[in-house]
Amino acid sequence: MPNNPGFLYNYQTVRQLGIVPLKAGIQAIEFQAEFSGGGSGLGEQISIWTYDQKGDSFWPALTITSNESIQCKVISTGPLAGYVISADAVWQSDKGEAHFDAHQFEISVYRLSGQFYLKVLTYLTTQKYGGEGERNQTDAIGGEMTRIRSLLKAIRQ
Repeated sequence: MPNNPGFLYNYQTVRQLGIVPLKAGIQAIEFQAEFSGGGSGLGEQISIWTYDQKGDSFWPALTITSNESIQCKVISTGPLAGYVISADAVWQSDKGEAHFDAHQFEISVYRLSGQFYLKVLTYLTTQKYGGEGERNQTDAIGGEMTRIRSLLKAIRQ
């Protein structure tokens, strides 16, 4: 995939590049980038790359993209070690929401399975979390952790 000339990355600005622990003894590279084609929105991408010793190469284990505002948390300790949680703002203009208002978020939870991630949970928050125009921007993932843990326990993940 990464060595294929048809594989395109739309990166304009690299926001973060670093080594992150996924869980005990396993590390990866986290890459966050964004692209602006003009206007008020950004295309954002977060990817986690794991190392394949056999092939002596890195592979994208997880890629998350968004056209608006995304939050992402890699959990490296505790019972959710190895999980990645993302929160993507859902702009409901048909319900009168302004672009920079508080929004509901789509929460997605991914579990590390070998060298790759599997999506194990997705839901829309009932609560709205502060947007860019709000005085108190809110961490949607932090606000949803109790519900996330409860749902993962219910589906035995």
